[in-house]
Amino acid sequence: MKQLYIALLCVTNYTLCTTHTEINRTKNSRTASTKLSLLLLDTAGKQRYNYRNLLLMARTVGFEPHYKNLYDFLESPEIQSYDVVFFMLSPELLKNVDNAISQKILTAVENYSTRAGKNLGIFFPGTNNCSPALLRLATTIVNRLAPAQSGLHSESSAQKNEQHATTMTAPALELIQQTPETHSGNSFFSSFKKPATSPEIVRPFLLHLLQPESQVGFTFGTTLLAKKETPEKKSRTLRMQKKRREKLAQFCALPGAQVALLPCYSPWKPIITNLLPAGLIIKNKARNNLYLISKSSFFTFADIEENFFRCPQNRLERTELLAVAQQVLGEFYQACSTRELGSAQAHRATPPLPHKLTPAYSHQQQKHSEKELAHRLKTNNPYAWLVTEGISCGWLAVYDYFWNGTDNKPNTTQKRTIIQRTSMENGIRFLYDAQINVAWFEVNPESFLSERIRSPKKEKELREWMEPVIQEMLTQQKETGKPLPKIFIGVELTGNFGKNKPPHAVVDLFGTTYPNIPSPLDFTEFWQKELLAVFDVFCDLFATTIPITGIFIDFEMYHAVKQASLYTDTMDFSDTAWQIYCTALQKKEPARALTTLTTQNSLATQNRQSALEKFYEHEERIDYLIENKKLANYFQVLENNAYKLGRTIKKHLRARMPHLLFGAYAPALTNSWFYRGILRGLSSPTEPIIFASFNTDGAAHYDWLEKQGMHLIHGAPILLSKFQTPKDFTLIDSLRRSNNFIWFNRPSRIVYDKKQHEKAWWAVEASYMDQDALALGIRRARKKYKKTAGVPHYLHYSQKKLTLN
Repeated sequence: MKQLYIALLCVTNYTLCTTHTEINRTKNSRTASTKLSLLLLDTAGKQRYNYRNLLLMARTVGFEPHYKNLYDFLESPEIQSYDVVFFMLSPELLKNVDNAISQKILTAVENYSTRAGKNLGIFFPGTNNCSPALLRLATTIVNRLAPAQSGLHSESSAQKNEQHATTMTAPALELIQQTPETHSGNSFFSSFKKPATSPEIVRPFLLHLLQPESQVGFTFGTTLLAKKETPEKKSRTLRMQKKRREKLAQFCALPGAQVALLPCYSPWKPIITNLLPAGLIIKNKARNNLYLISKSSFFTFADIEENFFRCPQNRLERTELLAVAQQVLGEFYQACSTRELGSAQAHRATPPLPHKLTPAYSHQQQKHSEKELAHRLKTNNPYAWLVTEGISCGWLAVYDYFWNGTDNKPNTTQKRTIIQRTSMENGIRFLYDAQINVAWFEVNPESFLSERIRSPKKEKELREWMEPVIQEMLTQQKETGKPLPKIFIGVELTGNFGKNKPPHAVVDLFGTTYPNIPSPLDFTEFWQKELLAVFDVFCDLFATTIPITGIFIDFEMYHAVKQASLYTDTMDFSDTAWQIYCTALQKKEPARALTTLTTQNSLATQNRQSALEKFYEHEERIDYLIENKKLANYFQVLENNAYKLGRTIKKHLRARMPHLLFGAYAPALTNSWFYRGILRGLSSPTEPIIFASFNTDGAAHYDWLEKQGMHLIHGAPILLSKFQTPKDFTLIDSLRRSNNFIWFNRPSRIVYDKKQHEKAWWAVEASYMDQDALALGIRRARKKYKKTAGVPHYLHYSQKKLTLN
């Protein structure tokens, strides 16, 4: 590494000698060109579609966008030919900065940043935990990748930057709360004694940039977060934000400071302006380079993996935030084209948002998707009710119906019994009064019936939970004459691995093992024991007493949130997955000798064994895949096996219940190889999955999901705390314009008093409104989608424009 930097220094000196000729040539070519080639360099292994919004906006403002994800780069690392590179730093890379793969990417980007006339965007990930380690790491990355020429930083700033670079501890370890260690001697950060430095504005700007995502969520209100707008707190926050913006603006006004904040022009209302700036441009005048420092979530918050900490639930506010993001891109494009910073006229060249990012497009797609669903399902008897009735879904915690007032400590057992009885009667009555026709119960039978923990005591406990609730539902159905809600049994899959570590844990690209998370393709120890066998036992116990319509698979992993809550595209390089890949490859090319390998380790392995499965070391496997350009093939094999897994699950469960319907939940429309594969396997055009997430705009992705073979009926959430006054029920109509149905989060919790509500952790899941008024508001909103003149109910609703508070 030291020799590399000596060589780079020599090249840099030569470049400076010829800078005027090269800069003039670059400026002339950009003036003549109408497009700047832009490479979006992903470091999380994601598909191009994950950055749909950013790429659409980039093309709209004048860039010619191209895409490489992490695996594309490892197989083809050339990035020098692009005018602009957007370097999307992922949590995975930041947690593994000392890994050889991370070093390769960082070094390539740094080499790009030192070439004259280049433009580099450095995008940090959104986070809700801006730790000191992350701030130090971010500062060092900017210092290295976006160096300013001499004279733009103070001596104290340079000394601080040098100290950060030479003493920084490994951020991955601090971020996951393990024992800190220093960086290895050959790392990207320790390969120099005195770092390149950036303007003094960088550190305070990063403090602003890396503030928690929930700061935005609490400002606007998201599907998960409520607005926090007490006058005193709001006033104090506004003063702090204004002071911070003024301080950043003072840095930009310093003599000779080649920096500018984006957007330069801000016609936005205060609720948006208070979150700005969104970007910082640094100009290296000697090299004629521009560097943009920003955050990826500012541009991708409303993409398919929607950010429920940041994305406003109000569609108009969401559109405004997208417009700000596009303006930032447009101003950066103008700066790259003209080499001028801070032009107040740049916004005039920013066109309107692409049609696919507008509310009109989402509404159009929602109508299109439901028309398609009606056509496909009208003759499919088990699914026909989805067309004739539609879905109004409630996610229900069974134990809410057994609440006995212990939080309020009633004095007598008799009083607690009365409270508990009222809890169940009122809770079930609410389902009928609100016309909630899908009851998704959080049963989690694996917590009682898995062979890892099963016992007669556990079976008895499950019966005592379920049978009284179902009996109350049947009793009230008989008394009211109203239809029984469709009962879906919710399963969480991985809960038992909190205390019982899986035999075969998932492993990521960087060699990290997640000890409490099973390999997603481990059929025997994971799916057989925690789902299929459990479902069989559950059917034996309840098939004759519970009228089950379907099963709801919860893909979120709550038991190991400090490790991962979902499978990502950098997983799975475990022994289980590798053996699956070897088996698939050998069917096409049996036990082929690996004659194309070139690394010393791989050649040594080839001499020992010729079969693929004899690669025991993680690094050897990665080397083989990279050198033979097999990474895409590797993940295609895994995704195909996830598809087969979905088919196997569906076949097994349908063997017990032939008309069983399938539902699934994930925090977002998660787009990684495992979920694409298993959802393809569980769904078909005539048997779609009822899919609940925290996305607010499922319809916008309907065409793409269909092309991927994922056939979903998507539902957006509403937490009951969103309903505090009658006008709040317009939210139902607003969300239905871009989704197929609404699911209400925990309408099983509706019987608590206001005093308890104010202090409870679950306050966001409950409403202050009277139970009858709450049910009436939901029921009236649902009537807007009644069937009219033989046309599906959900194709008829008001075109009136809604504005939510």
